[in-house]
Amino acid sequence: MGEESGFKFVSDNKALKGEKFVISRQEFLDLFLNKGFGCIEFVSLQDLKGSLYFGGHYDKLREVAYTGEFYIFKDKNEQYQFKLYNKQHRLVLAGEVYNSKDRVISVINSIKRFAEKAQFVENQPVSE
Repeated sequence: MGEESGFKFVSDNKALKGEKFVISRQEFLDLFLNKGFGCIEFVSLQDLKGSLYFGGHYDKLREVAYTGEFYIFKDKNEQYQFKLYNKQHRLVLAGEVYNSKDRVISVINSIKRFAEKAQFVENQPVSE
């Protein structure tokens, strides 16, 4: 990580409090939500499932749930892909590669239509 990167480690662990380059979750939220600082955040499914914003009971990870914008990209092989970024310009979702822009737009519209009703399912086999 290092001083040159400008990155901070976010932790409320008492053993790390006061360490160089470590900030608390509240300090992170103040910087991130109020001052527009960017971040790289690794969030596990375990973290998400407990969040109010994803069907759980704990008020956490609000910044992950914010609505955002879909971007459509065309790669060097003339293939299309979409990415969903939240309002803080963090990547939330990256779609598969498709042959046409119309197909990507169709997938995005399906996500927008059905995601609101989607349920969280854990440890279930995925049927094709």
